[in-house]
Amino acid sequence: MVPNGSPPHHHFCGRFRGLRNLPEFSKEKKQKTYPKIRSNPDAIIIKLADRIANVEWGGMTDMYTKEFAEFQDVLRIKDHATKMWEHLEKLLVAIANFDK
Repeated sequence: MVPNGSPPHHHFCGRFRGLRNLPEFSKEKKQKTYPKIRSNPDAIIIKLADRIANVEWGGMTDMYTKEFAEFQDVLRIKDHATKMWEHLEKLLVAIANFDK
């Protein structure tokens, strides 16, 4: 259990510089952060795990749904973490359909 009560992935992912992408980040900051993440396939997995955990815990789902196409366009690498990408997409589609 993480001492501050936040989801366990926050403790783990907080240790990796360049992975954090808070909602208040501007498009310009994303343009600087995403290439750093894309350059490291392991960082993509960590970013996906963080995004999936946030969605599963119910955090920022509206924003993640709106940003998914851009997020995927920038970070998805063919045949890398395919199951994670599919899982995230299914979660976001289910949320979008639920909100209708």
